[in-house]
Amino acid sequence: MKKTLLLCAMPEELEIIKNSLKFEPVEQYNFLPWPVYKHPKLNIYAGVTGISKVNAAACASVLLNLLKPEQLIGIGVAGAVDPKLKIGDIIISNSAIQYDVDARTFGYQLGEVPGMGTIDYKADDNLYTTALKVSQTMDLDSNIFIGQIMSGDCFVSGTKGSEIYSTFKGQCVDMESAAWAQVAHVYKVPWLILRSMSDQADGTAPDDFDAFLPQAVNNLSHLVEELLKNV
Repeated sequence: MKKTLLLCAMPEELEIIKNSLKFEPVEQYNFLPWPVYKHPKLNIYAGVTGISKVNAAACASVLLNLLKPEQLIGIGVAGAVDPKLKIGDIIISNSAIQYDVDARTFGYQLGEVPGMGTIDYKADDNLYTTALKVSQTMDLDSNIFIGQIMSGDCFVSGTKGSEIYSTFKGQCVDMESAAWAQVAHVYKVPWLILRSMSDQADGTAPDDFDAFLPQAVNNLSHLVEELLKNV
């Protein structure tokens, strides 16, 4: 299999997979907050980047440089903004965008980072297709959707989620995915991100996030484990 880097923002998002697949800590870099883990047999490494776009990008850049993976898979939870999504549902990303980037004064489109040559970042077709095929063979408790992940440095709640949805028409929001995708784009590393819905990015989002985080992580972990066997 290809050398794979698995990333998440919080240790809780990796815990089930780490324990189930027997990942072992292989390195503790002083400049990273958590150890880097490796599967004992497969060529898969896993890292926890921390929350926010800067932490996500910094850690992803370091690990891409150090480990030289052939592909990057991001996992974790997100807030649903598409009305079709319910807590526990899973998004397989086809793209990612930063909803809080605004350089329109200089002629760029909303969400476009100057100099990147693209408004959003496209997931790798092979990884995307494989994830979709794997999900169709599984008896999951979650509904699977394809869509865009929208990232910004804000835990989205209240009416902000519906505002972001009306502007970009993406499916869910988080604080890391587009940063991972941008770094992968710069390094020319194929990427895919899978997110499970922990809340609906509305007025109850803070309470829902705490209450449903374990369920969302559990739902996603089964799919990720099967995906890793096929990439």
